[in-house]
Amino acid sequence: VLLSLAVLVIFGIICTLSTKKLHQIILWFAPINILATIGICIALLVCTPDKRSASFVFTHFTDGSGWGNKGWSFLLGFLNVAWVMTDYDATTHLSEETHDAAIRGPYAIVNAIFVTGVLGFILNVTFGFCLTENYVDDIVNSPTGFPVAQIFLNAGGRSGGTAMLFLVILVQFFTGASALLANARMTYAFSRDEALPFSSFFSHVNRVTGTPVNSVWLVVIFCACLNLIGLGSTQTITAIFNLCAPCLDLSYVAVICAHLWYSKHVNFIPGPFDFDTMLKPLKVSKTLNITAITWVIFISIVLFCPTSKPVTAEN
Repeated sequence: VLLSLAVLVIFGIICTLSTKKLHQIILWFAPINILATIGICIALLVCTPDKRSASFVFTHFTDGSGWGNKGWSFLLGFLNVAWVMTDYDATTHLSEETHDAAIRGPYAIVNAIFVTGVLGFILNVTFGFCLTENYVDDIVNSPTGFPVAQIFLNAGGRSGGTAMLFLVILVQFFTGASALLANARMTYAFSRDEALPFSSFFSHVNRVTGTPVNSVWLVVIFCACLNLIGLGSTQTITAIFNLCAPCLDLSYVAVICAHLWYSKHVNFIPGPFDFDTMLKPLKVSKTLNITAITWVIFISIVLFCPTSKPVTAEN
């Protein structure tokens, strides 16, 4: 918890900088993320001495949830995917500081989803090849308390494992800074529209940096208070973090539902970035929208269920 508070303060200092300075820092996020992921995958596949077979990676299944149903446990595993494949709105919160935002914003979202999806799939498959035969004891219940760190340790030893773990931490650091930046800009936007208490204070833009410093530190303090829950109950803070993914997804489909509803009106004007315009004559927008709504409603029901049984007062 203390470490998380220290990191939040560092994020706050970074997000207080001017837009130009922020750009110079955040600019490195994408290439470092991509290169680190590819580098880790290559290193793991080359250095892991005893790798599993393709049939093991793609067909082996262990039901560790206690539900007694492999299909249901498989669906519960989507929590990891939902956690990573989310936060699409971050681009929107920064759109006011972007040229041609109505086009570049959506392009950034689509590209991010595609790259993250491909890299994430490759990384997970790589982890599958690098498991041990008795991976439940050796990896999942590793003495390190961190299965991925154990996979790194098995492949690269102490020095190589540390190097790979450093790259992971670096990517997480950039992700955290980007997320806090997006949240701060969203808080500023709400304050500017007088949708928060003390809006005039939190919508103030610092004359020196040209950024909403007050909003940045409101987010830092709020997140710090949220993290303090971890001192009292690990289960509670984990539950709050697990709520993040389905709640964000539900907020996205709320917008999609509104789009479907208002697109029926004669005076509805779509933005410059539109799949039906890009992919003529396929007309796929409505199909994609309905698919997205159906999937999010279905998977949200799954993700709101307990991840393990039996369910007790403690968990």
